[in-house]
Amino acid sequence: MEPAGTDISASWLRQLACVRVQQELARETKVIAALKQHYERYHAGDLEALKKLYEYHAENCFRAAELTVDPRRREEYLKLARQWTEAADALQV
Repeated sequence: MEPAGTDISASWLRQLACVRVQQELARETKVIAALKQHYERYHAGDLEALKKLYEYHAENCFRAAELTVDPRRREEYLKLARQWTEAADALQV
């Protein structure tokens, strides 16, 4: 017989893990926005280089997703990869 409150503790730990993943994603999203702003300023005259840089980040996110065991984390990497891909596609090169 399991001690009282074990189900609540396990549920609480799962919720805490979800919150941590969401917080980390929010930080990563802010970092991506800051990176894009920096890159756009630095590569303002060379959209081809900017596009290649965004594609490079997208490719790295796809690779990270392939190597990740945690399904939530994998989905987050795929979401980031899509964001970088969309940013690259939005450039008129």
